[in-house]
Amino acid sequence: MAVPDGDQPGSASITSRNSQQTQKPSQTDTPLVAGTQKTSRPPSARPRPDHLPLGSPDPGAHPLYLGVASLTGGRDRTGRAVVELYGDHPGWRTAVTSQEIFQMLLYFHSITRTEIRDSGMTLVFDARKTNPQPHLYKALMTLQEQRPQAVSSLVLLVDKENNFRPERCPGIQTDIVTSVKSLLKLAEASQLSSHLDGTLSHGNVDWKELHQKLFPFVYDLHVASSLLLRAISKLEEPRRTDTVQGVQQCMIDQRTLMRDVLEDSRLVSLQREGGAILARLRKERDLKYPHCEDFSDAVDSVTGLYNHVEEQAHVLVQRSNVSLEHLEYLLQLREMEGHFTQIQQWFNEEGEHHLLEAESVEDSGDRMEQILNSFTGFLIEANDRRHHAMSLVSEAEQLQQRGISYPETEAFRDFVCTFKSGLEDFLCRAEACGRELQIMVNVCDFCEQATALASECIDYLDQCQSRIHAVQDLESASQVKQRDTLLQNQDSSPNIASLCQFDIHTEQGSHPATTGVSPSCTDSSILQAFHDRFQQFSPEKFQEVKAQASFLQGSRGMRVWNFAWLRCQEAWQQLQERMQNVDEVYHQQPDSSSWCEGHFVDVVSTNVQTTSPGGHNLVV
Repeated sequence: MAVPDGDQPGSASITSRNSQQTQKPSQTDTPLVAGTQKTSRPPSARPRPDHLPLGSPDPGAHPLYLGVASLTGGRDRTGRAVVELYGDHPGWRTAVTSQEIFQMLLYFHSITRTEIRDSGMTLVFDARKTNPQPHLYKALMTLQEQRPQAVSSLVLLVDKENNFRPERCPGIQTDIVTSVKSLLKLAEASQLSSHLDGTLSHGNVDWKELHQKLFPFVYDLHVASSLLLRAISKLEEPRRTDTVQGVQQCMIDQRTLMRDVLEDSRLVSLQREGGAILARLRKERDLKYPHCEDFSDAVDSVTGLYNHVEEQAHVLVQRSNVSLEHLEYLLQLREMEGHFTQIQQWFNEEGEHHLLEAESVEDSGDRMEQILNSFTGFLIEANDRRHHAMSLVSEAEQLQQRGISYPETEAFRDFVCTFKSGLEDFLCRAEACGRELQIMVNVCDFCEQATALASECIDYLDQCQSRIHAVQDLESASQVKQRDTLLQNQDSSPNIASLCQFDIHTEQGSHPATTGVSPSCTDSSILQAFHDRFQQFSPEKFQEVKAQASFLQGSRGMRVWNFAWLRCQEAWQQLQERMQNVDEVYHQQPDSSSWCEGHFVDVVSTNVQTTSPGGHNLVV
């Protein structure tokens, strides 16, 4: 379709009726009239929004063909086009409606030359025999609403005896003349037809013949123009494009709209025959009405309307191409947003779950290690998703460069920035949580080992202490029994040997190195082993672990450390006391080989005589 250069910038793709290929409209758009060059129009002409339907083009169904009115080509004294309406015509009393009168007047207005059209029309109604019908005023009011400047004035030609008071139409001047002589003050006789006693050379028959050819063509042009205008308006309507499905549906709807428009029967007919019709009209104008400038103006006006429809078709194609480019961009943008949303949802759900689990784990080394292993796997997957997200961010930045002129790009840029900052914030929290979890595992492992050693040591010392108490109780009971036996024997005959033996046993029982109480070599080695193992949990090592525990958020680390520290201090103190007691025992006892000789009787200081078994007296 031929269109003046520079009407619309850019080019875009459009789905044609017969193929799905993407084309440049500036190179391959099919003209409205195939094989016909763009028809020229007078320099003063301009495209007109003649979008109102004109009704049926059937000659038998329109007042234009009944002869109730005529655009004669005459002008009033101010240069306005004169439309004659014949009130005595039977058509006014038949099936003529206000809508049909409105369509007829609109048609008359649309085919006049631009400078004439802009001045408005002068309607002359011959009411000498019949007053105007009410539907004339209704049609005038409708025309005034749709085209405020279409009618300048309404002139009523009435008889002198007629006392008719016409209705008033807002915006339209109404004049009443009672004679043709008065009418000639408004228009010369040469500009009025014979119906109004004028001398205009061509009459209603000529106009009817021309309108029978013009009106159907103009009607099709109006229908096509209205169709194209609705399609253009449809493209400009707000659409739901905030989801992938919404954008895809918009693309489907737009392609359907373009297919319906481009396959419309009247538009297709104009594409095939419009140029030929215009050529015939111009030829008839030149051959049959060379003397009538108004006929030429009518044909030129129709040509201008045809070119206006061409421009509308071009605008529709171009805007459809631009709209499809926009929708294709939005489709990529929404798909990209969907990918970002999926990644964000995974971090919000799966990631936050792992963080919460890691932050609320119980103070158990085994459980801590299990959570640490799980969290380490999560961090690996999170980093993989981060790399994928960063590649999507790069693609998104390139996409933004291509759609920098679209309003959605700015919102998409903010969306991507928010996604990036949220992702980085989460990964920082996750890495910090992983470091804390590792430190917590180390603290728990150390404290659990220290606590286990302290508990083992305390249990052993408690067992040793219980064993000592049991032996001491047993020996105390045995000594009491022996003393009672000796006392009984003294009543009959004191035995010096028995007394000596009792004293010896008593002396031995009161010594701390008694056989049942004295520590064995095994006990000493076990105590020494505990002492050596406690070197792995020295106060210096505890202070190092304390520094790690204090680094952790909350009180979990210090709580575990405090418990282990107190337990180890208790065990270490008991171990030290036990080992000190053992050292004192070993330092007090003589050499183990003369342990039994350490208890003896001082024979020098003892002077007790007794009888030996052989009857000799002995001094002990």
